[in-house]
Amino acid sequence: HLFASNQKIADAWGCTCLPPAANILEYGNAKVDESLMCEIAIATGFQEGMQEYVWPLVKKYNIKIFGDKPWPAIPEYLGNVDAPTTANLYCSAKITLLFSREVSDQIFNVTVANGTPVVCNGDYGEFNKYVMSANSVDEIIQRVEKRDTFIAIPIRGENTYFDRAADIFDMLALDAEATAFRKTSEEYK
Repeated sequence: HLFASNQKIADAWGCTCLPPAANILEYGNAKVDESLMCEIAIATGFQEGMQEYVWPLVKKYNIKIFGDKPWPAIPEYLGNVDAPTTANLYCSAKITLLFSREVSDQIFNVTVANGTPVVCNGDYGEFNKYVMSANSVDEIIQRVEKRDTFIAIPIRGENTYFDRAADIFDMLALDAEATAFRKTSEEYK
């Protein structure tokens, strides 16, 4: 049985697409870190089009930006960081701004780190319940202001890597292994 992480590839190859999930081992133990506290966190490398959202926010909010591609002319860009620091950033920020137009592991990792994901111009279908969306800078500002009243739906025991492994074992009719992975996922709730 073949598996793919992208629906387009799965359709082309005639295989099963496994939806993204949270890495609870790396992101599930996040702690608020005073040095990472900010109103808006961005944890992605720079891509064209992002600056139209970020520049107005930099002027108004305390922002921390990390990622594998430098952000030009933005002093708030702090370089690339490891997963534990990223998890603590998600937990320490009021919101984490995401730019992916597709569902990705990042929305689940932000949520499992007790962060609040806000997606720019994204429609995540059935996963919309895990994120707030924003189509403009004004909407992003509204999301920052509403953060105190928004609580992301927990994903542990439903959308973790352990759950995806259990799904694979189910497809392969390996029931004992599937049960073991589901039990492990439940232990992290």
